[in-house]
Amino acid sequence: MIEPLLEAERPSDAEEQWRKLADQPGVPDWVSSYWAYKIAWRYYLAGQDDAAARLGAEGGAKPCWEAAAALWVAGLAEWRGGNAGSAFARFSAILERPGISDDLRSAAGFWAARAAFLSGKPQRIADLLDHAGRYPETMYGLLALRTLGFTPRFDWDPPDFIHADWNQLSKIAGAQRAVALAQIGQLSRADRELRTLATRVDPQNFDALVRLAAVLNLPATQYWLSQRTPAGQTPPMSGRYPAPNWTPNGGWRVDQALVYAFALQESRFITHAVSRTGARGVMQLMPGTARMMQDSGEDETQLRNPEFNLELGQRYLETLRDAEPTRGLLPKVVAAYNAGPGSVRRWNESLNDRDDPLLFIESIPFAETRHYVEKVLANYWLYSLRLKQPTPSLDALARALWPRFPGTPGPAAIASSKQSTLSAQAGDSSNAH
Repeated sequence: MIEPLLEAERPSDAEEQWRKLADQPGVPDWVSSYWAYKIAWRYYLAGQDDAAARLGAEGGAKPCWEAAAALWVAGLAEWRGGNAGSAFARFSAILERPGISDDLRSAAGFWAARAAFLSGKPQRIADLLDHAGRYPETMYGLLALRTLGFTPRFDWDPPDFIHADWNQLSKIAGAQRAVALAQIGQLSRADRELRTLATRVDPQNFDALVRLAAVLNLPATQYWLSQRTPAGQTPPMSGRYPAPNWTPNGGWRVDQALVYAFALQESRFITHAVSRTGARGVMQLMPGTARMMQDSGEDETQLRNPEFNLELGQRYLETLRDAEPTRGLLPKVVAAYNAGPGSVRRWNESLNDRDDPLLFIESIPFAETRHYVEKVLANYWLYSLRLKQPTPSLDALARALWPRFPGTPGPAAIASSKQSTLSAQAGDSSNAH
C-alpha cells in the first residue's frame, strides 16, 4: 500500500499507512525504518523539510542500517532548513549505527563536521573529519582529508613483470594465447583468456597474472583480478584504478584522469561492454549519442575500439560542459553524463540546494545518479593522484565552491553563497589537540 502512494507523490497518505504498519505487533525494526526513510525522502524531494526531518528522526530511532538512511534524510532536511544544531545531531547519530557502508559513514562524518562548524561546535570538527578520512577512496573521505590539509598516500607503482613470472606462465596454454591475442589487438578475447586462467591456476601464480595483465595493457582484467584477490593478498592500487596506455583518436583534450574516472565507473574498461539499454564500449555511449558525436566518415561499428570510444566520449563531455543546464560546473556535467542534460535542467529549477554544491549532489532525486556523481568524482581525484596531477576540484568542493570542468578558461571554481571556512576551523581545532 505504501509504495503506490509514494509513486503517486502522496507522502502524507503514505505516512498514514506507515503508522498503521508500525503499530502492528511483530513488525521488524528494519521494515519500519525502511518505510520511514522512503517516505521522508519523498517529503524532502517535495520541499517539505519539516515533515522529512520529523519522520526521518522517528524512523532513525531503531538499531538498524535502514535507520541510518532515515537519519541521513533528516540531517539533510535540517541542514536545508537552516537548523545546523539538529542536523549535527542526526548526522552524528548515523555514526553509531551498525552495518553502514564506508560511503555513508564518511558522508555522515563530513556532514556532521559541516554542521558542527555552523552550530558552534568547533571542538568536534577535527575528530569528525578524521573519522570520515579513514575511508580515503570515498568522495567524502577525500574531502575530509583535504579539509584537514592531508593528501592520502597510495602506492601507485604497477608491479613489475619479471623473468620469473614468465617462467611460471609460459608453460600454460591460456597465458600464451592471451599474449598472442593482445599482440594482434584482440583485447576482449585476451581478457577472457586471462580471466578463465585465473579461475584455474594455482593461487601462487595469481600475482604473476596480475602483472601480465598490466604488461599486456588489459585494464579490464587488471580491475577484474583486483576484485578477486586470494585471501591474504592485497590487490595493487594500480589494478583497482588501471590507467591503460590508450589515447583517443583525436588526442587528449579532456583531462585524462577525468576520462579514466568515467570509464572505470561506466564499464570497468570492458571494451565490448553493452548495457541493457544499448550503451556501448568503455564510455558506454548510446548509439544515438555516438552518431551525434561522430564526424563524417567515422564508423559507429568501431565503438568497441577503445581509442575511438574514448574520442567520442570526450567529445560528449565537451558538449555537456558547454550545455546551458550544466554551466560548465563539474558536478552537473557528471550528473548529466548519467541522467542527461534534461534532468539537470529540471533539477536546476526544482532542487532547493541553497547554492551548495554538496547539497545539490545529495538532493538529486535518482539514487543511481547520486551514487554515480560521488564515485566519478572520487575516481577522478584518485586518478589525478596516480598521474601526479593537481586536484583543484577537490580543493573547491572542500571549500564549498562549485568546481568548474577542468581546462575551462578562467577560475577553477565559482563561489557559492554557502562557502564556508571549515578548512580553517579544522586546522584550528586540530592544532588545539
